[in-house]
Amino acid sequence: MPFKPNLGSSLRRLGQGMKPLLKPPDLKHITTNVGPPPGQNKPVPNARLDAFTPTSKPPSTRPLTTDTRPKPSTSMKPAPQARTDSFTAAPKPSTSPPINPSVSRPVGPAVQEKDARQNAQAPLPETTVPDKDNSSVERIRRANHRATERLRNSVTDSSTPGARTDNPSTPGTGAPGPLAPESFRNSARQYEWMNPKQLGSDKKSLVADTPFGPVTLTPFPNNDPGFRVSTRAENFNKAKVGDKYTDLVHALRESKASDAAIAKELLDAIEGRALPPPGKRVISEGTPTNAAAKLLAITHISEPQRFRGADKVARGALHAVMDGSMTLDQAFGKERPGFPMADRADYMRRVVNLENKNLRNRPELPHGFEDLGGDMTDSSDDEA
Repeated sequence: MPFKPNLGSSLRRLGQGMKPLLKPPDLKHITTNVGPPPGQNKPVPNARLDAFTPTSKPPSTRPLTTDTRPKPSTSMKPAPQARTDSFTAAPKPSTSPPINPSVSRPVGPAVQEKDARQNAQAPLPETTVPDKDNSSVERIRRANHRATERLRNSVTDSSTPGARTDNPSTPGTGAPGPLAPESFRNSARQYEWMNPKQLGSDKKSLVADTPFGPVTLTPFPNNDPGFRVSTRAENFNKAKVGDKYTDLVHALRESKASDAAIAKELLDAIEGRALPPPGKRVISEGTPTNAAAKLLAITHISEPQRFRGADKVARGALHAVMDGSMTLDQAFGKERPGFPMADRADYMRRVVNLENKNLRNRPELPHGFEDLGGDMTDSSDDEA
């Protein structure tokens, strides 16, 4: 009898042999209901969730299927740090008694002496004051500026012309001298500020007094901005004198006095200081006195009308003669005079060069011009 396999029995035996492998997992601990058991749906009163500490590991709710894909690692992430700028620690209460500002700590003599010594040794703050340029050119420029300002202010100022604001120095000493109530230096300014071409039809000339005698002021027939200075011989013992500076120097020397003595007396007369009576002066009567009157009027009336501040330069030249650093010929001669106006007004303008022009041919400096600035008095007229 042929063998007939029984497939049904074979499959049954095979199924019985694989039962342990196909046994389903124990799902008695797996639940999908995380709420309370039936019959206990009401929440526990005053229950704090954060106070509950589980005593056993809660059952896993992970699904049966597992994900085999790699997960990103979290072991390298830095732990979050607490911010320290969001709060400030409260200061600790102080146990020391409060300080009373009205009660000072007593300081002994040793401490006081030490503080005084340190204060004495402490360096003072340095202050840099720029030195004033007292060169001859700069002083003449300042004199020109101040004279121009005085002239401009005199047009609108109703005060007496020639009001004196400076303090001249005493010749030979350099110390400030007394202010004279009336001096030729002041009175000359009222003529300096006049326009010779506008004297009026009723006034053809003016008479100005000087410490050595009267002078006559008339306009020049040309465009000269200064007065023409002349004298009458009858006022000077019928003695006549020329109009040039060289003529005046020659006439002054007829006094048989030294140049320094003549210059000192001229400066005293300009500043209004008392002079000896006539006949006892260094500058004798006659021709020398006539020359002195003309020299003062020309240098302090006519020349300042041509170049503002020229009178200051003339006084500086006289100071140089009085000190012996210059002679009358060098100060008022024709060749490179220390008082440049003695040559001509254009020579003064080119030497000083007020407008800082680029001159092609610069003039040769006057005698002793480098030291002339030191012979000028540092008065308020020079503070420009």
